[in-house]
Amino acid sequence: MLRSILHKSQPFVAYRFYSTSRSAKQITSSQLTEWMNQKKLYSDMIIVDVRERSEIEEKGKIKGALNIPFSLSAELFKGALSEFNKETPIIFHCRGGRRSDEAALMAEKLGYKDCYSLVGGIEAWQGPVQAFMNNHSPWVHTILEKETETAQYVVTDFATKEAYIIDPVLDYDPFASKVHTATADNLLKFIESYELNVTKIIETHVHADHLSSASYLKQKLPSKPEVCIGANVTKVQKVFGERYNLGLDELSPTGEQFDVLTSDGMQWTLGKDIHCSVISTPGHTPACMSYRLGDAAFVGDTLFMPDIGTARCDFPGGSVKDMYESIHKMYSQWPDDTRIYVGHDYPGSHRS
Repeated sequence: MLRSILHKSQPFVAYRFYSTSRSAKQITSSQLTEWMNQKKLYSDMIIVDVRERSEIEEKGKIKGALNIPFSLSAELFKGALSEFNKETPIIFHCRGGRRSDEAALMAEKLGYKDCYSLVGGIEAWQGPVQAFMNNHSPWVHTILEKETETAQYVVTDFATKEAYIIDPVLDYDPFASKVHTATADNLLKFIESYELNVTKIIETHVHADHLSSASYLKQKLPSKPEVCIGANVTKVQKVFGERYNLGLDELSPTGEQFDVLTSDGMQWTLGKDIHCSVISTPGHTPACMSYRLGDAAFVGDTLFMPDIGTARCDFPGGSVKDMYESIHKMYSQWPDDTRIYVGHDYPGSHRS
C-alpha cells in the first residue's frame, strides 16, 4: 500500500492512555490526531472502523480508516485482522465507543500487541470527516509468490462472500522446464477455507515474468469465474505474434482466449455494495488496466513501492510517456486515501 499519512520528524510521546480490567486501552480524539500527524498509516498504525456500511454512508469516515464491521462472524473478523502485523498499533472506532472497545479486546485475545478504542467514537472525533465516496472496504488477502515476487490477491465482499482473484501465478521450474500449481493450490485452499464464491479472475496485464494460473483456477473452482483482461490485449498479441513469427493458428490476436475484455470507464458491483471501476493505465504494456474495488486499487506493474518506482517501459508497445500519464490519471481520479496494491515487490535489505 502506497498511500499514507506523511511521517513528521518529531518523535511521538505516548501519554494519557489508560487500561482497566473491563475495557481496552483508550485513545482520545486529540491523541489520535497527534498520531496521524506523526505516524504513517498502514505501516506505523492502522485505523479500523467497525461500524456498519450504512453508518459510513450516512456519517462519513475518518480518512484512511479501513472498515471491518464488528457484526461479522468471528471467523471473518479474525480473518480480516490476520492481514495486519501483530506488532502494529491498531485503533478501533465505532459510533460511540462500545463496539470498538469490544473489537480491541477481541484483537488482544488474538495476539495483537497494541490495540486501542477511540473514546466516544466518531461522535467525539474532532478531526475532519471524509464523506462517503462510493468506496467501501473489501477484504484484501495477499499471497506472495516468492520466485517472481508477484503479489496475488483475493478480494472479498464481507456481506456476500463474493470474491475476485487478481493476477494468479502458475509456477514454473526453469531447470526442469515444467509448470506446477503449488501457488494456485494455496489460493484454492484459502478460498475453500472461507467458502468464498469467486466470480472473476482479473489479469491486470499480460505478464512477461510469470505464467498465469487463471485457466487452472477456473477449471478447479465450482463457480467457473470469468477471466478478465484489458481490451488492448489484442495489441500485445499482435506485437508479440509478429515478433515471434506466430501464425494466426498459433495465436489469434482477438482476445478470444479471455471471457471479458475490460475497457476504460467500465463499472460494476462486487457483492452487495463494493463499487468497482476500471481505468486504462498503459505504459508497461498497452493492455495494462487498473481496477479500483471499493477503497482498494490494483495497479499491476504501473506502480511499485516508493523505493522502486514503476515497472520497465522498454517492452514492445511500452511507453514512458503513457506511464507518466497513467500515474497522474490515478492520482486525479481516485480518492486520496485509496489503498494501492502493487503487482510485485522487490524489497531491499532495508525493509521486508
